[in-house]
Amino acid sequence: MHLIHFDYNIKKLIRASPRFISITSTAGYEAVIMNKPFYLFSKISYEDFPNIYKLKSFLELRDIQKDSLQLYSPEKIMRFVIIYYRYSFEGKLLIDNPELWPEDYFSKITNDIFKKY
Repeated sequence: MHLIHFDYNIKKLIRASPRFISITSTAGYEAVIMNKPFYLFSKISYEDFPNIYKLKSFLELRDIQKDSLQLYSPEKIMRFVIIYYRYSFEGKLLIDNPELWPEDYFSKITNDIFKKY
């Protein structure tokens, strides 16, 4: 296991790594798309994608080298990516800044969700 400098090219790192571990990040999403096993410590929106392994504690890190990993076909991963894209919305969440909420903030979010369903 290595700690990597923050400005290292993450895509190169993922390609060169047999596995990827993160607390939470979009780098995990990139790892999944590149068909790399991704271990995570938190809840994320794409946590049910193939190749994602949820860790309950740092103690479990000792055992990940022993895991026999099943990699998935690019087609299966692409299906998950398409579904993720179809049910995602463009926009900004202003949860911590109610003073920035435009008048139609919640109605726009609600309308976007209803359009999808």
